[in-house]
Amino acid sequence: MNNEKIKLIMAKCFEVDDKLILDITSQKTLSSWDSLAHLNFIIEMELEFNLDFEPEEISKMDSFMNVITILSNKMK
Repeated sequence: MNNEKIKLIMAKCFEVDDKLILDITSQKTLSSWDSLAHLNFIIEMELEFNLDFEPEEISKMDSFMNVITILSNKMK
């Protein structure tokens, strides 16, 4: 999986420099990560990786590391 691609998508959706997307990045550390930006992020991820996320997965995708974990499990 390409973590850099995920960081670029996050940076675009949350309107920050991709260098600000770190392993510790979460909804708590990015003020621009609101509910609308989160939905846009999910849509971008689904399009990029040709996947559909379940509602419970979407609600858990609240940090960079959780996104990586859920995406990894989904792509197995």
